[in-house]
Amino acid sequence: MINIAICDDNIYQLHTTQEFVNSHLSSKKIDYKIYIFDKLTSLEKHLAKTNFNILILEIRYNNDSRTGLAFTRQYASDTPGIKIIFLTSYTQYFQEAYLYNHIYYVLKEDMAFHLKNALDIALKDIDNTNPYLLSISFNRKHTIVNINDIVFMEKDLRKIKFFFKDVTKYLSPTDIKNIKNIKDYSLDTYASFDYYLPLLPDNFIQTHRAFIVNIDHIKEIHKNYVMMHNQKFVPISRKYHNEVDNRLSKYFIK
Repeated sequence: MINIAICDDNIYQLHTTQEFVNSHLSSKKIDYKIYIFDKLTSLEKHLAKTNFNILILEIRYNNDSRTGLAFTRQYASDTPGIKIIFLTSYTQYFQEAYLYNHIYYVLKEDMAFHLKNALDIALKDIDNTNPYLLSISFNRKHTIVNINDIVFMEKDLRKIKFFFKDVTKYLSPTDIKNIKNIKDYSLDTYASFDYYLPLLPDNFIQTHRAFIVNIDHIKEIHKNYVMMHNQKFVPISRKYHNEVDNRLSKYFIK
């Protein structure tokens, strides 16, 4: 699923852009969903809940002191897989825009041609990189992680702990310096398995009410537990035993 966010404080332009994007993508054999926002603050709140692949942003907003450029500076470093397109009437920000992570600068008067190109480039970039990206709200910021980097997930009361092959990829140098035991460190977010399970690919399986594992990171399989490549032991409960056994057999045969 390709999730696309469009943000523009001009309501007419917002719906025009939505219709244009929908018209262009409807002929392509992809699953997509378009979200529209008339405020950067509304988009900001949604970023913690939705893994957006493409953002189409105006640069200047009458209802926000920030520009689309400032918004990009704030969030792009935390979401390396996101593709940002500036769609604006302002030509004076063209050079400044290249200081920030974006793939295309489109003037609204040229939207009919250049927005198609921008979308096609974004889709090609997404297709050529790992399409399996996941959004985690961590330390009051939105972090996009590569699903294949996740070794396993553990439910801890109202939190989910994400354990990674190399968690340092998603931490700042300051965070890394202040963490005593980086090997056991997890990214924690307030969520439920019911939210994340539909977003996970086939190589993830629930082994216990409190654990989901990435099959590709299993090192050893035992009757009541699996050992992961990070040397952690994850239990297999009686409730999930048959399902885990069947899924693992089919997966490794495949």
